[in-house]
Amino acid sequence: MMADIANYDGHAAKRQRTDEGRERGYGNNQQSYKFYNNQRGGRGPLHRPEEENPNHILLMTILNPAYPITVDVIHTISSPSGKVLRIVIFKKNGVQAMVEFDSVDSATRAKQSLHGADIYSGCCTLKIEYAKPTRLNVYKNDNESFDYTNPNLAPRPLLPHSSSGENVPLIGNGKWKSFL
Repeated sequence: MMADIANYDGHAAKRQRTDEGRERGYGNNQQSYKFYNNQRGGRGPLHRPEEENPNHILLMTILNPAYPITVDVIHTISSPSGKVLRIVIFKKNGVQAMVEFDSVDSATRAKQSLHGADIYSGCCTLKIEYAKPTRLNVYKNDNESFDYTNPNLAPRPLLPHSSSGENVPLIGNGKWKSFL
């Protein structure tokens, strides 16, 4: 039944693609269908996303982030599900956060209770999936990253200042040297 569908008119071509994408199977007097992906690069039966492997780290994507999202906000909504170890917020694709819990059970509870919920009414909707990393690395505690196992981790200094409040040059003394 594999015909060159480019030679048919639009309706016939559509019907042909539909018919070719379905394979009938009969067994125990029951009719069943298997559906195939007819797009280029299709992989036989309709491809289902791989089952998520439970992990103790969650990836939270915040959709429609109308308000600022900080580690305090993420910690407040996550901590009822279990002990939160580390949080990292990044703005690569919108606003996302990774939350490391003490166990897979805690992460699973958080995923089940928070997925699809709004942090604030009508906005900041959570899309939650298991993350791939096995540990989060936090280098500083601030509004975008926090290590609750090491709360004394100092924030990174911004720029060095002199006692008078002026910026201190990062390299050399800040004056141009003559190369004559």
